[in-house]
Amino acid sequence: MSSKIPLFIFLFILTQNSLLLLTSAQAKKSLPKCHPILCGRNQNQMSPFNNKIMSPECGALKLNCSQDGPRIQLKKQGHWFKIENISQSQPQSLISIDIKDSLPSDLSESCKLMNQYSLPSPTDSSHFSSYNFTAEVTSTLYNCTPNIGSIAKDFVRTDCKGYDFYYKPPNMSFPYQKQCPNVTLPFYSPFIPFTLHLKINPYCFGCDLGGGKCHNSTTQSQFHCTLFPQKGPKKKKLNLGVEVAIIFGGIGTLVIMLICCWRTFCWKKHNHVHQSIEAFIKNCDPLQVRRYTYSNIKKMTNSFKEKLGQGGFGSVYKGKLLDGHLVAVKMLNEFKANDGEDFMNEVEAISRTSHVNVVRLLGFCFEGAKKALIYEFMPNGSLEKFIYHENESEENFKLDWETCYGISLGIARGLEYLHRGCNKRILHFDIKPHNILLDAEFVPKISDFGLAKVCTRKDSLLSMLGPRGTIGYIAPEVIYRNFGAVSHKSDVYSFGMMILEMVGGRKNMNVSIDNSSEIYFPQWIYKRLEAEELGLKRIMNREENVKVRKMIMTSLWCIQTDPSSRPAMSRVIEMLEGSLESLQVPPKPFLCSSPSLPSSSLSCSSNTFVSLQISNI
Repeated sequence: MSSKIPLFIFLFILTQNSLLLLTSAQAKKSLPKCHPILCGRNQNQMSPFNNKIMSPECGALKLNCSQDGPRIQLKKQGHWFKIENISQSQPQSLISIDIKDSLPSDLSESCKLMNQYSLPSPTDSSHFSSYNFTAEVTSTLYNCTPNIGSIAKDFVRTDCKGYDFYYKPPNMSFPYQKQCPNVTLPFYSPFIPFTLHLKINPYCFGCDLGGGKCHNSTTQSQFHCTLFPQKGPKKKKLNLGVEVAIIFGGIGTLVIMLICCWRTFCWKKHNHVHQSIEAFIKNCDPLQVRRYTYSNIKKMTNSFKEKLGQGGFGSVYKGKLLDGHLVAVKMLNEFKANDGEDFMNEVEAISRTSHVNVVRLLGFCFEGAKKALIYEFMPNGSLEKFIYHENESEENFKLDWETCYGISLGIARGLEYLHRGCNKRILHFDIKPHNILLDAEFVPKISDFGLAKVCTRKDSLLSMLGPRGTIGYIAPEVIYRNFGAVSHKSDVYSFGMMILEMVGGRKNMNVSIDNSSEIYFPQWIYKRLEAEELGLKRIMNREENVKVRKMIMTSLWCIQTDPSSRPAMSRVIEMLEGSLESLQVPPKPFLCSSPSLPSSSLSCSSNTFVSLQISNI
């Protein structure tokens, strides 16, 4: 490895000299008209930023260096967002802007605010045609003319003057609405900081740095750079052939350097991960599961012939052991950059368990980059396919309320076992219908422990580097720590949201809704619960009605915003098995509500913070 160091130094010096020559050549072509902006910690900001003094050609994004910190305006007449940091990664045409801001407490003018907070589109300015704005999470609304019948009955509506905003609660898929222009917000919650990524066309980035203006050609498929005339005597232009040679020589040298560094880094990383996993397997308590080779896995799955599903950590295939038992083989992604954490989490967590409501790990494979987990086969698949239906006529996939109640109780018992029944406490952190498997008798099994945390039973609170879970089921304190500490109560919240979705799959979709905020199911069912009129289908008798009401009331207790107000899983089991009369109606599980505001105001919930459609970027 030491012999490669002089080569790296030589290539680095050669690349730097090439870039300096190229910069000098560009400087001779035009006199830079755009100067760096000195703004707090974010010094020397140039393209694509501008201020009130500079020429409009210098950039599309306006910076305001006020006394309370720098602010940025994404579009003309838009909101001035507070900036925490601006960073440029390699290549320099990728810029990340960390924004920490929130909506004002007065949401009575939410129609106007939605336009001010939206991301710019290419039509907003000629500059934006070469810029691509993205955010880690976005919210999509549709700006329609009033009383458009084809969308109104399916979406939540916010009345505005001359137009209406339409949007849907989270976790509800819907087709793109061609008849209405969309408005994209760079967040799913206005109360949480967000990061905006700005990618500039590399050609336009260099043009802006040289003091030019980048604009579309007549064909709209290419960009042209217009350089401003230089004041003073003309400089002799560098020969075009020399410029091309410098550019391609520098690029070639840089590519060679990157390849060498990448191969060295990948080899070290792979070797480190391999040693860590082998040490984990060796030092772990004697495992009750068998270790298989990769050739065993290929024979077991008939070369991965039948795929059962796809998850966040890998693909699942159907297999058969030598004794004829059917199994599900989960092949973990080879290139997932988490240092094998998901593999070690599952092996450590599930190898400690033995419960009828927790999936059983039969074996594993670790061979080079190949990692696999072998589970018992569940013929009915995941709970997810039984509770989400676009077509109400799919009677073959519907579960009766007695079965739903049994599944809810089984999941509660499985979670209670993970929290209290093992030598060490296991927190799942990803409870959702997709991770609940059903055997031939519809007995639920908790699966997918890739995000699980194993801790001692004395540890009641946890510290984590970042949020983990699935949007729509994550407890508020996992995302935003001001709501409380992360603990086993975070699993309780996910359980409550999942049971509400089981009930919500049977919600009467033709129910008349006067207030648009009521379409969010926890709000809708809470009001129905108070009125003692559930409005749900397929409840055949009083016994089913009692069980459904217990499921709903227990779930509403589980999704309380304050973790200390949620019951432990042992109490959840008591609530489901006990009498209905012993249950009290829980408080509304919302961060905020707006009964006194007009219908155009937004409402908040502990699940989504604001009732908008969420899409991951």
